[in-house]
Amino acid sequence: VALASDYYAVYPDMSGDRYPYVKKADGTGYGHDMSSDATLSMVLQSSQPSSVGASTKFNALAAGKVEEDGKTLHMKNVCGLISLNRTDSDITSVTLYGNSGEKLAGKITAAFDRQGIPVVTSAEGSNMVRIVPLKGSTFAPGTYYFCIPPTEFEKGLTLLFTNSSSQFATLVSNDSFVVKRS
Repeated sequence: VALASDYYAVYPDMSGDRYPYVKKADGTGYGHDMSSDATLSMVLQSSQPSSVGASTKFNALAAGKVEEDGKTLHMKNVCGLISLNRTDSDITSVTLYGNSGEKLAGKITAAFDRQGIPVVTSAEGSNMVRIVPLKGSTFAPGTYYFCIPPTEFEKGLTLLFTNSSSQFATLVSNDSFVVKRS
């Protein structure tokens, strides 16, 4: 079946203001047939439930464009991941800030490049992202992930650890680095 125009998908596929939707430049949106000028608008949550070794499905945003054959859809990650290895078991949340106020959560807008890769064109909203345990009140020892838009941390980042006694510890890095799309 030949396509009359281009079709796109986002994951997770949930309607409403909290989850991704496809939006055309003219303002038409979710569930519509999109033309090639389509942008993908998604909301990346600033509070991200996380479990050992995985980013939950609500944190890992992906997008795809149906190929010319009308049958093939390759989903690609929109965001990048920062891993954090925890050895203690009393942490209730970890908050990540960019030292230059980088936008790390909120509305993410992306478009597809010529290779079919979703490229973030803008991010607006929160300058922090927090991971919290998916289950229970504290993190078990292991590796956890922050999901953020591709970002250049020009002046580094800060991590704020909160424990079950509401005490805080801060880790600051002033080194610049780039988080690329995963």
